[in-house]
Amino acid sequence: MSIVDEIKKETNDGERKRYLESLQEINKMRFMWKELKALMLDTDLLRPKSNKPNWKIRGVRNIGSLKDTLRRNIDKSPVYARLYQKISETEIDKLSCDDPLINGIIDLVSKRYQLGEDDHAVLLGEKNTMKRLGKDASIRKVCSEFVANRDSFQQLYRFVLLHSEEVMHDRWVEQESAREVVMKDITDVLLQKIKSNVLSKVTYGSENTLVEAVAHLIEASLHRLPIEYEVEVTRNERQSVASKNYKILENIGSRGDKPDLMIQAFVKNKQKEIVYIESGKWNCNETKRRDNHNKLVKLCLCGYEEIGKKAIKEQLHRRYIAFGINIAGDRLILHSLLNENGIKYYCPIAEVIIPFCNESIDEVEEFVQMLMIMRNGIIVNLHNMIRIYKK
Repeated sequence: MSIVDEIKKETNDGERKRYLESLQEINKMRFMWKELKALMLDTDLLRPKSNKPNWKIRGVRNIGSLKDTLRRNIDKSPVYARLYQKISETEIDKLSCDDPLINGIIDLVSKRYQLGEDDHAVLLGEKNTMKRLGKDASIRKVCSEFVANRDSFQQLYRFVLLHSEEVMHDRWVEQESAREVVMKDITDVLLQKIKSNVLSKVTYGSENTLVEAVAHLIEASLHRLPIEYEVEVTRNERQSVASKNYKILENIGSRGDKPDLMIQAFVKNKQKEIVYIESGKWNCNETKRRDNHNKLVKLCLCGYEEIGKKAIKEQLHRRYIAFGINIAGDRLILHSLLNENGIKYYCPIAEVIIPFCNESIDEVEEFVQMLMIMRNGIIVNLHNMIRIYKK
């Protein structure tokens, strides 16, 4: 073999050797990648991170803000000091994610605070008197006629409040004669339900059967409202826009809760959610009743925060009261969410029997009274909106 051939052979062998060495390095790299990938899988590094924050962190922030507000009001009454102590003693780990306190709301019916009616009066001021609106003789008269199945009534004219008029939650807005017409509407619908054997339907039927029956009674209580805005009861568990916007703002989701019913008003080309209604079956248990209670607290908070733009929200919040109705078996429970001295409260207004059977005049009277209180609250809320928007 010539010297030239030997040189060529050495060159080719060297290139082949380098090529084989490069293949070994590639195999090492492949092996290292497999190990790294397995390690990443084991440590959850490849799993997508959730954008949902810890609800406990949000709760700590809201509770801290609430305690600061209570501390500033301690000089006004010992009740604020008691509330501050009770909340300070509450451990965040013992709260559920849907507890009203997580959202910075004091639920006045909670056993945690052990508050009485006198305490409610101190905390809520004149707003506490709303649930004690005086009964007038016309309620007794109307309910007596319902029980005795008297003749139908003649409809009276509808009046509209003037923008300049000032209305309050603790006073009846409408005249007694106008309220009597609405109360007759309610008892007429109630009589129709009884004639259609509604008790048997709700007892053995679905939750929707009870919801629809109560929806008709609520609609009757909203006939001939003395305001400019159109008000309707929406069904089919529509998504709450207020709940959706609140969750997006708080970065806790993008889909709003769906109450069984909502009362909405068409205000300035937008639907405003003013009352939320949740229901269980006719024989629902205490757990379902409590779950619906907590859901209503959150919905009322969302509706309260959504009620107006920044420019007018502060003015509206001084007078606005959000309402929640819990259809808990054969009971109808009305609550209100309001702001007093910078603190949000969820307050009981009335708990009544739904008179689908042989209830007494007193029980029918309490039922009609509760619906009339809700009607009066809706009128006051919407009329105050009109006044503020006109300004």
